[in-house]
Amino acid sequence: MKNILLCIFIIFGIFIFSGCNNKEKIIFTQGSDPDTKILIAYFSRAGEQRGFQRKTKIGNTAIIANMIAGKTGADIFEITPLEDNYPEKFEKLSEYAKKEKEENARPEILNKPENLDKYDIIFIGSPIWHEDMPMILYTFIESYDFTDKTIIPFYTYGWNEYICLSDKIRNITQAKEVKEDFKIKGLTAQLRTSIAQKKVDKWFDSLEF
Repeated sequence: MKNILLCIFIIFGIFIFSGCNNKEKIIFTQGSDPDTKILIAYFSRAGEQRGFQRKTKIGNTAIIANMIAGKTGADIFEITPLEDNYPEKFEKLSEYAKKEKEENARPEILNKPENLDKYDIIFIGSPIWHEDMPMILYTFIESYDFTDKTIIPFYTYGWNEYICLSDKIRNITQAKEVKEDFKIKGLTAQLRTSIAQKKVDKWFDSLEF
């Protein structure tokens, strides 16, 4: 009798274990084609930020990019300037960003990915500086052919949540599809991680790809 019960327990355990593994795979792919290649490319800055009493060790957009990576298992690429002249102090960074925008600058990128062609879906993450993306994001999106890609933009912002840049990205890239922007406050990403994760989960579940 004990042997029979032990066998039943082992079989039941294997069934449960297999079920958990399958469920994990479903969550991991979120219904997307397993052959679909996904890249998360983002630009983010740590340091002094509006509304913070301390310097941040990881940028707001980087936090959200890693949450998305956790949902998708996608490759992740941080857009890094060749010459990093961005100040850590918030006011100085704001002035520097404003100057770059006025000059319509195109800062060079360190180690740009060479194999973007293999990706079908590209998440592009950015902070919002002076109601726009930092100019280095334009360097990135102007450097590649996105005509057969799906682009999914996401942003972190300080105070203005009503900025929409998906149309601008669509016009520049001529991508096959540009999804609606996802925006989240930087303070939420930094200080209310569980709330930020729930927002990312809800948004991600609404995506169709």
